[in-house]
Amino acid sequence: MIKKISLNLSIEFLDELQNQNNLIITSDGNKKLYPLIDSIINTQIKSEIFNFIALRQAIPDFKGFKLNGKELPIEKMTFVPQQMENGLFIIFIFDNESESIDREFLENYGMNTIDYLIGERKFSEEINDFEFIFTKDLETINLSGLASFPLIQLNNYLTKTKETKIKSNLESLILSGKWYIESVKLGSKERTTNKNENWILFYPNGKSEILTDGKKSFEKWSLNNDILSITIDSKQHEFKTDLINNNTIILSSFMDKNTLRIKLKNYK
Repeated sequence: MIKKISLNLSIEFLDELQNQNNLIITSDGNKKLYPLIDSIINTQIKSEIFNFIALRQAIPDFKGFKLNGKELPIEKMTFVPQQMENGLFIIFIFDNESESIDREFLENYGMNTIDYLIGERKFSEEINDFEFIFTKDLETINLSGLASFPLIQLNNYLTKTKETKIKSNLESLILSGKWYIESVKLGSKERTTNKNENWILFYPNGKSEILTDGKKSFEKWSLNNDILSITIDSKQHEFKTDLINNNTIILSSFMDKNTLRIKLKNYK
């Protein structure tokens, strides 16, 4: 059941969510209305019958969207991702051999299918633009040579794409200049440092220049997602990187069974 409650808001009830009488308030991916929906959910009157949910959530083992006897099964859909200047553009392709689904139904409810596969919020935040087409449209719009993937792999694709983007952004930031060691905290003990005598300079070739208490050494470094590895005196040390802002990074690790936190600042 899908019922409009305003121009841009709808309430939905799906059979897949019958373990409770879940009513989903959705804006069909309109991110500007998310705060309003969150507010409605947070101020709702408590009900023993209905459970109100903000936005369409990913359903475990989701097989496809059904409405009025029509169905968009996941196994019949693929996607073609394209990285554009303004973000990720995805073409969703439905193989409708029996022509049981018309173009209007695909365009109107294809988005619902993706919402319940990966979640409405993730869909709207990680996919910049999209289009739904049939397999028969591929040659017409000259897409027959592009790589396509089973729709069930969409969530994994988005996760890997996001990780790659985070690594790329973090790596660019790390390489943006000299990072001064502002403080070092081991367990509950913290000390500030003289930034002019304690800093790290990372080079694109995987080499680094480190000044510790005025003593300089030349080391190696690498980045795997958010894990920064630095080789010091032939011993590899791994740090989890937490980006506070474009000028502050926290490196976290363990030493002598205590948490080690190193605060780096870039004064560029």
